[in-house]
Amino acid sequence: MKIRKTLAWGSRDELEVVEFYSPGSRKYFMTGRPDEVALLDSVPTLWQRTGQRFATHRTDTAIGAAMCRIWANDGATLNSHFYSTSDRDCALLRSQSWARDEGVAMRAQEFLPQLMIVPPPPPVCPSDTVKVTRLFNKATINHRYVTEGLLSRMLLTQDWANEGPVFCAAKYDE
Repeated sequence: MKIRKTLAWGSRDELEVVEFYSPGSRKYFMTGRPDEVALLDSVPTLWQRTGQRFATHRTDTAIGAAMCRIWANDGATLNSHFYSTSDRDCALLRSQSWARDEGVAMRAQEFLPQLMIVPPPPPVCPSDTVKVTRLFNKATINHRYVTEGLLSRMLLTQDWANEGPVFCAAKYDE
């Protein structure tokens, strides 16, 4: 049994984000939207929980940075969800013909401010949170978002590109 650590911002503002895997397409998908979690749980032959989960802020709170969710789908090989708190990244993706803006998916804890050092130090998350890193699979054209604990235990093949930490989330005890 895994027990969640107490969140610094309090449980009433918490949104549990759950990761799913589709064996048929070999793709990953994460969501904190309760209706999507219920839908994916209802089709276990198509989507299965991986056990990877973390907590962010709900979309109806003023806490944290708004995170866009863009569905990238060209009707052929491109079929992935992209999440970002960067206004620039979200705007760039929204301008693509194959992009579908799915609105604010969650609100994420931002990285702590860093000193202006060259080269810049790695992003730092507040205490009691964990970095969430974005990975991209070039073979299946799919993004996956993993906590630093899971990333440290993963053996990445040549198909996976590590795009680096993208936000902070409350972690669950492992």
